[in-house]
Amino acid sequence: MIENLMKRIILFIAFTTLLLANPLEIFEPYMGQIWEGHYSDSGDSSLVHMIYWEYAPDSSRVYQVKTVPELDFRMVTTYYWDDRKKEVASLALIDDNTFAVGYAHAEKEHIECYSHNFHPDGSHETISHYILSGVSMRERFYRKTEGYWLIDQLTVYKPMLLSEAIKLITNN
Repeated sequence: MIENLMKRIILFIAFTTLLLANPLEIFEPYMGQIWEGHYSDSGDSSLVHMIYWEYAPDSSRVYQVKTVPELDFRMVTTYYWDDRKKEVASLALIDDNTFAVGYAHAEKEHIECYSHNFHPDGSHETISHYILSGVSMRERFYRKTEGYWLIDQLTVYKPMLLSEAIKLITNN
């Protein structure tokens, strides 16, 4: 009887843990760090790309902030659990009157973030794969062109000190 009760308690704990798990935890390996990146094999490889993720105070959302200070570019993406679709959904606000809606999910070795971008000239679809490798991170960025997914750019990131990020942003 005690053995049966123990099995029920263990099953209850396991089930409750599954229910309480935060699907936004897929971003945790990328958090707590400001990442500095450069395009790989591109004429624009001198441009500094910065990216970081952080939880909202109540952990119901994750914010991803991407900037390219030299271009005065900024994109803020909010990831949240869409209970209706049962997926991590996203809404991105991007410079130049552009916004994007999409989703994110964890793959075996990376996070895939799909978005449908809407801008004054029309719309297009993109996918970013974020891959951690040791102390670096890579972003493979794909754009759908004429019905085919093509790699548009590869950005290689390394951890950045907060003091370096502040200097870069404030131009000091």
